[in-house]
Amino acid sequence: MPSLPFVIIKFVILQNGYAFRLFLANTKEIALLKERITPEGVLQYRDTPESIELERKFINLPKISGALHGQLYPAFGSTAALAKRWLSAQLLDDWHFPQVVVELLVARLFLEPYPLQPPQQPQVAFLRFLDVLATTNWYVEPVIINFNGLLTRDQVTEIEKHFTSQRACLPAMFVATPYDTSGRLWTQKAPTLANLVRLAKLASLTLRLIENYLVSSQPVDKLLVGWVYKEDIFNIEFIFLQNPYIFYGGLAISNI
Repeated sequence: MPSLPFVIIKFVILQNGYAFRLFLANTKEIALLKERITPEGVLQYRDTPESIELERKFINLPKISGALHGQLYPAFGSTAALAKRWLSAQLLDDWHFPQVVVELLVARLFLEPYPLQPPQQPQVAFLRFLDVLATTNWYVEPVIINFNGLLTRDQVTEIEKHFTSQRACLPAMFVATPYDTSGRLWTQKAPTLANLVRLAKLASLTLRLIENYLVSSQPVDKLLVGWVYKEDIFNIEFIFLQNPYIFYGGLAISNI
């Protein structure tokens, strides 16, 4: 029996000039979406794309968000913002590199900084983030973020064994947390291997640029605005330049 479509109720709440998007869903829908009746009339429960998406968005994501916002590191938020801004400058949005994955990688810099100390400044943490992208071999190195020490040593070992034995079936980047030990929940579709290879080159070039600036007399703020966050368009095959339009009264009026 095909899976049933599910409906997510959405609200947009305006408060003091800010817009908040509110989603309402019933967790019982997950079980309903997993139901499947065999030709013999036996009721079975199997994951479906719809049930996985609903569970990811309304059960796993709130847990991850709570764990991330519970970090007692003042530089975490600013570092995540710098990392997302840099990825955006490389023309990579949430579709290419999910923002939750960015935040998980940044959180790992603070939770598992060894042999270094947790960074105290967002600039330092951002450099470490670039170094992770530039030097990590994602095919042989799993990412395991152990929030609040919820994973025991034996559980971490089991995750590592699973990663090694099932590597060919796992996504390009393996990210496991206490709330998802499969390592595929957040990175099943993205980032792809091609994007990771491209990011490694871009991160390496950015680090080299920053190192050159550090030994020069030019201000760092000029570096960030002028070059670190400058779009890389040299590897883009097509660039569409769109004239700005003003939509008024149902008519598209070009101001050029």
